[in-house]
Formats: sequence, C-alpha cells, structure tokens
Amino acid sequence: MSEKKERSLFIDVAKGFGILMVMCGHLLSTEQGLRYFLYTIHIPLFLLLSGFFEKKQDKIGKYLLKIFKRLYLPYMLITAIDYVAYTFVYKADFWHDSVIKAFKAWGGCELVFDIPIWFLFALFLVKAFFQILHLIKNEKVKNVVIGIIVIGGFFYMRFFSYIPYKNRYFAIFAVVPVLTYYSIGYLVKGLIGRPSKIYEGTVRSEKVLTAVIMGFAFMITAFLSQINGDVGVLGCHFGNIIYFIINSICGSFGFIILSSILASSKKIKPRFISYFGKHSLAVQVTHYYLADYAAPEILKRLGKGDLRYYPPVQCIILISVILICLLILIAKGFIGNKLKSLKKA
Repeated sequence: MSEKKERSLFIDVAKGFGILMVMCGHLLSTEQGLRYFLYTIHIPLFLLLSGFFEKKQDKIGKYLLKIFKRLYLPYMLITAIDYVAYTFVYKADFWHDSVIKAFKAWGGCELVFDIPIWFLFALFLVKAFFQILHLIKNEKVKNVVIGIIVIGGFFYMRFFSYIPYKNRYFAIFAVVPVLTYYSIGYLVKGLIGRPSKIYEGTVRSEKVLTAVIMGFAFMITAFLSQINGDVGVLGCHFGNIIYFIINSICGSFGFIILSSILASSKKIKPRFISYFGKHSLAVQVTHYYLADYAAPEILKRLGKGDLRYYPPVQCIILISVILICLLILIAKGFIGNKLKSLKKA
C-alpha cells in the first residue's frame, strides 16, 4: 500500500472510531460508565488527528478560503437553518434570537435540533491561528511557543470553567480546549509519520509490544475515566483535570495505534469504520437528529415514549441509526457518482 493511501486510510479509520464513539455516547446516555469512557476520548481524538497533519501553507489566503468553506460555512448553514426553525417553533424574534445568535456562534445553545457542531467554528479559528504561528521560522522556538500554549490551555481548563454557559459567545470558551489538543497533535506528529511506523508488524516482539502499549493505554483510560466521572469538552467540564489529561491522551493514542494497525494490515479491511470516518460530519448531523427527535417521536406515537432511556431500546436505536446513516451515505455516494458520470457525458 502506498504511503498516501495508507495515511488516508489511517485518518478515515481513526475518525471512524471517533464518530462511532460520539454516536454511542449520545445514544447510550443511561450507560454512565461507558459514557464516561467515550466522552473522555472522542473529541480529543479528532483534535489530535487534526493537529498531526497541520502544516504551513504556501498560499495562506487560498488556504483560509478553503477552511472557511469546509469548516465555517457548514457551521453557519446548519446553525442558521436551526435558528430559523427556532424562530418559527418558539415564535422568537428572528433578528435578535436567530440571526445574531447564529453569528455569535453559541455552539449549540438553545437550538431546536441542538446538533453539536460547535467544534467546526473552533477548529476554523485554530487552523487560522496556526498559520500565524508558522510565521515563526525557527522550529524550536515555534515548538516552545506551542508548548506554552498547551500548558496555558490546561491551566485555562482548570481555572476558568465557571464562566456561565450563556456568556460563551463566539465559542471562545471551547476554542482553548480545541487549540490545546490540536497543539499536542502537532507537537507529537513526528512520532507518527507514516502510520505503519507505529506498527511495523515484521517482528513478533514488535507486535506484542504494540499490543501491550495499546492495551495499557485503554486500561488506564477505562479505569481513571470511571473515577473522574462525567466530562465534556464543550462545557469545559473535566472533573479532575489531571485525570482528564491522562485519560484523553492515553485513550486517543490507544485508538490511533489501533487505527494504524488496521490501516497497515494486509489481512484486515476496515471498510465499515473508514466509511463512517470519511463522512464523519454527515454522520454527526444525521445521527443526532434521528436519535434525539425521530426516535422519540416514533416511540411516542407507538405509546412507548417511556422506554426511550431503557438500555435495550437505546441499543436498538443505536444500531438502527448506524444502519440508516450507512444507507444514507451509500445513497449519497451513488447519487454523487451518477452526477459525475452525467457531467462527463
């Protein structure tokens, strides 16, 4: 497998694990132990992956336009639609309660569908900020500055989590955790390089050592996450910040190693997971609507509304949502291919 293809598969598999953890965390909300584990990892994993592949751009203006279209526009479009719905559902003032709030980027506060896409806006700001950091030509000095940002970010998360949720305008409150984990990903990207470097798979001792490191990372996260309890990056709710740092980094690297093993394996083809990772934003938007609005409405009409938080029902909803998302993605790909064929014709 070429380095480019392997790297692409590695990213998709890791993002696939991330979005599946997001889905499980949202849908299996009564399983608190599992929720503690998942919420410790899924957002830091996405951010570390983004930081791995951060690099200086030759044409900064073109790059900023690209990430504006890829990150900020989807955020604004989905948020604007949500606030328009908010206006009609709650008879709110369109200008003050919808348009202005959308531009303030409140990150999911008081929305009708409450689709959690706040990280898009925060990631847009972080990527733009890193292009400023790249103006520092001395690589060692730049890494020191980024290291200071990481340390400052953890202090911020520890001491400023009391800011009222309603005052978190422009998602600034969430930008610092995003910047912190993105910076960690950037600092350790030299350890990753080509994904297969994590797992060469040519010597038995290397396989055993890799498996031990991965298992140890998961064990630490599984144990400490239960002690630390409920956490959330958006709300800067981290419990014991030291536990959260250890959990999030160990758990993220556990899944990164697992993704690297799968990406470099000649026997295992992780197509299902990589497909979800490739379309993670679409899955994020779709699953939340299906789980939080469509499923409860169906149960209500069936006279089974009280079963929404019954674990077996939640598992059924989770499996159903995963299958529906998969069908939507397949249909999306089929339609996209047909449109491309028509254009070529």
